Amino acid sequence: MSGRGTRILLAVFSDTHGNSATLRAALASERFDAVAHLGDGLPEITALTREAGIPLHAVYGNEDVPAGHPETMTVAIGAETAFLLHGHRLDLNPYHGPDRWALHIASMEALMARHGARLLFFGHTHIPLLKRVTRGIICNPGSMFPGSQVPHTFAVVESRGGAVAV
Repeated sequence: MSGRGTRILLAVFSDTHGNSATLRAALASERFDAVAHLGDGLPEITALTREAGIPLHAVYGNEDVPAGHPETMTVAIGAETAFLLHGHRLDLNPYHGPDRWALHIASMEALMARHGARLLFFGHTHIPLLKRVTRGIICNPGSMFPGSQVPHTFAVVESRGGAVAV
């Protein structure tokens, strides 16, 4: 996904856990150029993006069969690079306290540096997060878990003229 000066719109999902109806509605909400999925729900996103003719960038989560999908990947979004992972191997837990989360964020920022990324997207916790760090932006798009007590969420990334907004 490149093109300086052109608008690129990417939808980022994680932890959809079979919720095809909500995914279908989210994909219909905008004309997306591509979709990223951060794991735990690969069968439905694969089918829906194939049906819609939208390119898919996907990594597997702890509840997926990894066949055909890597554990991590880098993706170009306009002039920027994003690093994608599910997060289950980072021992992420939404109930960790602020001190432990500071360590998690530092660890993710180190991954950004190692992979030359200014954006890092992760899932697993089901809790949305959007955080500006020294290297760029760390984002968890939340989840579409069917039994969730919180609203279903996903992230939208827009690249235009070399600038990226999440």
